[in-house]
Amino acid sequence: MRNLAYCCAAGAALTCYAGLGLAADGQTSDAEWAKINSLTWQAQGLTTRFPPLQDSILADTDGWRSDLAKHNIGIEPRIVINGITDFNQNNNKPKDSYVGQGGDLMAGTYFIDFVYGLDDLGLPNSKIMACVNSTNSSVAGNPPNNTAVACLSYFQTFLDKKIELKAGFEPNLYTYVGLFTGGDATLTNTLGSVIPVEAGLSDPVTTPPMVNLAYKGEDGFYARGGVQRSVSPNGRVYEVENNGIGLDASMEDAKVLYVSEVGIDRKPTPGGNRLWIRAGGVSNPTKYKAFEGGEESNKAYWALADYQVTQPNKSIPVHGLYVGASAMYAPSDVNLYTQNYEARLYYYGPFQSRPLDKVSFVVGKNVFSQEAQDTLAARRIDTASTQLSATAAYSMHVTRGVYLSSAVGYTKDPSFTADINHAMTFKLGLLFNF
Repeated sequence: MRNLAYCCAAGAALTCYAGLGLAADGQTSDAEWAKINSLTWQAQGLTTRFPPLQDSILADTDGWRSDLAKHNIGIEPRIVINGITDFNQNNNKPKDSYVGQGGDLMAGTYFIDFVYGLDDLGLPNSKIMACVNSTNSSVAGNPPNNTAVACLSYFQTFLDKKIELKAGFEPNLYTYVGLFTGGDATLTNTLGSVIPVEAGLSDPVTTPPMVNLAYKGEDGFYARGGVQRSVSPNGRVYEVENNGIGLDASMEDAKVLYVSEVGIDRKPTPGGNRLWIRAGGVSNPTKYKAFEGGEESNKAYWALADYQVTQPNKSIPVHGLYVGASAMYAPSDVNLYTQNYEARLYYYGPFQSRPLDKVSFVVGKNVFSQEAQDTLAARRIDTASTQLSATAAYSMHVTRGVYLSSAVGYTKDPSFTADINHAMTFKLGLLFNF
């Protein structure tokens, strides 16, 4: 609970600072904003969306961003703080049985990315990205508090931007799957995203080398695929503890995995509703320890769909009600979480007076490995077979560049082994986009 209080206090202080520190933005033109936003990390092949730089604390005050953009330079600092606590506490159960028991700082992340366009070097469709990420967490089992390179990569488009190439060090979970609800970083993410990570796909704190190639066709169709050095089969904690500043090309026992995804991604337009459907998978020849002995390779599959049902204001086409569903799978011989199913409802602009707010409701089911259950049953340890959850969340646009997200969640069987019937959690998140 103390960590959540620290999260709230720090967030309140920073929110007040952000509100008091806003300066006049000047007269940045739409063309200048387009150039500025083209020089962000998210614009270089990511499916995860962060607020545009018009919606940032520093914006283009005194023209600093547009001046940098004239030299093909983009800078995007960001702070994300997430705290969670459990109303039930379950203090009579083993400590750290699940995230939020007694209060946890899920993540305090300080992030800055730099983008440099190579136009002046005769490569108008090419950019270099560099990101630094500092993460703090009190969650048991999370990687240790760490500052490391979060991305260092080269991006280039070909054939009128129909082909995209990216190579370097990147968290592929931002490029594939859709980590957050609807791919929007101001909305919540769920446990379903753990399944591709179990199979070795890199996440925001692990950045092994990769090469991705994407094709963008007509009417929103896309296909992307890549190769990536697997995250260590010993887990994310081992990867972070043994990967220095995050740029080690090799890791003991970790082989090259293959990842691919196809989908249709249509942005909302006046009269045209948002549609995003995708399916993909990871094939990883790296050997993982099997629950019943021996070693096996790993893999994961996913299918997700999000659709905009209503568009009440055609002048702001993103507004309206959305529905979505997901299904994910990983083999149960080497993965604890082996199936995930999710249904979601979310609404952009729920109130006319608050056009940038968002509300969401998500229900989900996780299935635990039968082999893991059998192995522990042989030791007379009781385990859960499934995990059910429901979460209601509200994302409030506090002021320019600041989002405050609160969520109340219910989870049946929050722990695989601790024999805990249910948890009722409260989550508070703050996003500062500078």
